Amino acid sequence: MLVATKEILPSITTDFLLLEDIYCLSLCNRRLLALFRGQIKPQYYLERSAQLSFLRRLERDNPRYLACGTCLVLHSVDSISEPFELASPAHTYPPRVDCPVATFGKGLPSPFWMVRHKGFGTFSRYQLHFSHIHLAMRRFYCGPQYGISTDALSFTEVTSDFPCVDRVVSPITLFSIEAQICPTPPSLLLRIQDVMSMENTRLLLDDEDDFEPDQTYYGTLPACKHISKSFWMQNAPLNRYPTREYSTCDECNIDYETELSVNPSNGRIDAVMTSWINLGAGLNPDDPLWKINAGRMWGESDFWTEGLGYRHAGLSPRRTFEALTDTSLGDLTARNLSYLDDQRYETEMVPIPHSTPPTWALWNGAAIPW
Repeated sequence: MLVATKEILPSITTDFLLLEDIYCLSLCNRRLLALFRGQIKPQYYLERSAQLSFLRRLERDNPRYLACGTCLVLHSVDSISEPFELASPAHTYPPRVDCPVATFGKGLPSPFWMVRHKGFGTFSRYQLHFSHIHLAMRRFYCGPQYGISTDALSFTEVTSDFPCVDRVVSPITLFSIEAQICPTPPSLLLRIQDVMSMENTRLLLDDEDDFEPDQTYYGTLPACKHISKSFWMQNAPLNRYPTREYSTCDECNIDYETELSVNPSNGRIDAVMTSWINLGAGLNPDDPLWKINAGRMWGESDFWTEGLGYRHAGLSPRRTFEALTDTSLGDLTARNLSYLDDQRYETEMVPIPHSTPPTWALWNGAAIPW
């Protein structure tokens, strides 16, 4: 019987088991190690993807460790503590906490990074790595000692004085992001709000009938990688745009809402884009809900994403997020616009060193310098 087992088992494993399964079985005892020795390759012969799959299989049984795609080892999560700080020298948030030697942007674009565009074609300093999603969901699955809180993923950023635009218009952009975890089905949801605010140039002129809005006075706000909305901002007071629109991206199932208004307190024109995103269960970067939001840059897509929105059409990330949060959309919008009143962001946020254009940020645990 033992001889038959030795002959049959390798054939079964070769035909039906993944390579990482064979590696895990070989670690169980010396007999299995000897049995599978002919099917086990030295580490330097394996592709990175195979090594990483094996490490992810090991981390499932020990949540105190995290498989690192940079070093291809298991890092301990015991040293991770909150609140976080901005990562230097890039001054990005949240910092990489999964790997002690990782640097921001290595390999961008890649399936491990989610990078957000802002108005005027710029990028936010908020750079989300898959490990952040993985650790937040691990806290949900295994307990608070094994991951990070959703509060650690919250961030607000204000940028002003774009050099490519007339300073008289004083454009200001605000970006904010929050996270919630849906228990059923397990998934991490984001609510992202982009705000663009400009001076109403018509109020600065003696005869507004002679005013023709310059083509640089526009705002483009992203909903997702597939959809963005552009506004000729100085036409907003003429009611040439709907004040509020709702829709869903058919490719990635992101819900979004746009709102265009004139601020009654200061006369500025405000365009607000709010997006709700489901990033999936956080178990693997190959999860389609994560993958469609990561990696490729603006406007690019993969054929495998076709129909993703329709497959998840019954799961509205907006309805799910709003049912979980204590901060309503109206309260969020009012709070973000209040930062722009009388430039309150300069006293209530942390200035980003050496930022061009000038940028301020606020995150959980941020230390205001005054």
